[in-house]
Amino acid sequence: MNGDLQAGLKASQGKLGLVYGENNKHFELRSAEYINEPRPDMTLVELKDAQHHLFLDRPIAFTDLVKETLAGGSLIECLVARH
Repeated sequence: MNGDLQAGLKASQGKLGLVYGENNKHFELRSAEYINEPRPDMTLVELKDAQHHLFLDRPIAFTDLVKETLAGGSLIECLVARH
């Protein structure tokens, strides 16, 4: 996606989700909310005890989220059930 991020997100089709680390010093809730503005149906998930590199900080939790999402499950349900 080139150019304006929000315009690109608004034009995109399909389900979208954003997972970010709870302790990320460069990406905070306000950034997630900005990205979420054009697509309020986008799932936002804050991965607890993770910083910027989710797959390094919480490899099992991150892998579970990816697997669950690819299998058609909900990111939120996966977090509540397992982490």
